Amino acid sequence: METNVIIAILLIILAFVVLIYMSAAEKKKRKKLKLEIGNSKQNSSKEFNIDIKTIMFPYLIDKMKYESLTNAFKVVFDTFCFLEYSKKTTDEITTKEWHSWQFAILLKYLSKNYTYTTALDKKIFPVEIEKLSKIKLDLEVEMILKRYYNGVDVNLSKEELCEQVIWTARDVAVIIKAILDQK
Repeated sequence: METNVIIAILLIILAFVVLIYMSAAEKKKRKKLKLEIGNSKQNSSKEFNIDIKTIMFPYLIDKMKYESLTNAFKVVFDTFCFLEYSKKTTDEITTKEWHSWQFAILLKYLSKNYTYTTALDKKIFPVEIEKLSKIKLDLEVEMILKRYYNGVDVNLSKEELCEQVIWTARDVAVIIKAILDQK
């Protein structure tokens, strides 16, 4: 009986040590990637480009499977549609009202190259977003990725990221448009 208790305690301690090690390894990986990207930024004479595949995401979002990520995306998408940004002015869509957790979900969905189709007949984007050419849309996405890379600490908890309201409806519209335009 005592031996079983000791073995159980040792297994619990071992599991705890493994979790700590995995967490530390993940942080090292993220830090290394940031350093590599930072070095690339310094060594490049051209403007620094960020590839969506190199963007880091909060752990819980990063580990989402297709179905969970699609459901999370659908919630953000439906919220965006419900708020009828297509009827709002430029000033109204540049107010910061979206948080980093929602935005990370959108970027993760975009990074996976998942396509999303909607049966909505109505216009869902503000006119200025609807009229963006593919080249301009890609440039807008690039600028947003830079802001995300420099402004979001992916090691924060979901609650902390939900308090970080730094994204505009315009930002959200650009990313959703990029997702819907993927073929």
